[in-house]
Amino acid sequence: MFARSLLLIALLAAPAVSQPDALKDPYQDALNRLKSREAMVRRQAAGQIGEMRRPEAAPALLPLLDDDNAMVRCAAEDSLGLLRAGSAVGKISQLLLKDKDASVRQTAATALAYIGDPSAADALIAAVGDSESGVRFSVVRTIGVMRLTKAAPALLAALKDPDPAMRRAAAAALGQIQSKDAVNDLRAALKDPDETVRLEVLRALGSAADPAAVPELSAALTDKGVSERLQAAMAFARVGSSSGTAVAMAALKENNPAFRQQAAGILALVGDAKTGLSALNAAHAAEKDPQTKSVLDFSRVQLKARLGLREEPAASMEVRSSPAAAKAMGKGGKGSKPTTAPQKKTGAAAKKITKPAPKPMAAPARNPK
Repeated sequence: MFARSLLLIALLAAPAVSQPDALKDPYQDALNRLKSREAMVRRQAAGQIGEMRRPEAAPALLPLLDDDNAMVRCAAEDSLGLLRAGSAVGKISQLLLKDKDASVRQTAATALAYIGDPSAADALIAAVGDSESGVRFSVVRTIGVMRLTKAAPALLAALKDPDPAMRRAAAAALGQIQSKDAVNDLRAALKDPDETVRLEVLRALGSAADPAAVPELSAALTDKGVSERLQAAMAFARVGSSSGTAVAMAALKENNPAFRQQAAGILALVGDAKTGLSALNAAHAAEKDPQTKSVLDFSRVQLKARLGLREEPAASMEVRSSPAAAKAMGKGGKGSKPTTAPQKKTGAAAKKITKPAPKPMAAPARNPK
């Protein structure tokens, strides 16, 4: 008895056991670690809060935008972007323009794209001239995603950047904002020495859908490169013009499956029943690549739907597998026999038959196309 009392006293006097990590609230734990003295801990906590998608955590993340560690600032920007924290736009815009670390400026541009607040437009336009190409690239991408039409002049300047990747990004952004004021500069950019830039310019002209670009797009239909011809054909297709259908049908026979897939997409948009659908059917029958065959099949469905064509319903498996139905439909081939051979009735048994034998069922009528 005395031993039990001592054990009870010892248990009551023992210090409380700390809560296991597995039982902690992950969100509250991350909030607590934002105040850690270790930069790596603060960075990880900021990232975890963004992954949790907890918008109410934005006020706790804002102070980290002033953190001494650049990686912590990046993590805070990234998470605030994921949380669509409009309250952070002003501070992130300042970091985009003034932070000494290029990674922080680049992350700021991406975060602003996630938030999508047009009040950041002026900062983004100014940042197109950033000294670091990575920052400029992210800024231009963000302008395109946000469709900031007032940024067109800055994008036109970027269209002449020495870096072809930057010129390509600028052309893509101009296509996204669909600025009519940029059409003439885009037409001139079709002479760019870099093929990837020219392709992006063709896409942008197609998005702009400006009649002024028709001469350049028509010329591109006869370009030496298959990519350029297909891109020009797609530009016409996007505005409902069938000017590039011949290019698309020819590309269905190209060795590159990407070309065949793009050609199928063009015909789905502007092909006709006589030539476009026939070309897709022939290409589908001859196609060996499974992925391309799937694209061709989908394009055929799109084209038929656009033209209002209905596919003839296939006969059911039961009808096709039934010898009696096949015979009634005139399709009984070799080896098709009735399930039970009729027995010849003679004598008295024959006189008892007063009803004619049932006629076979008529073939079901086919639905007209």
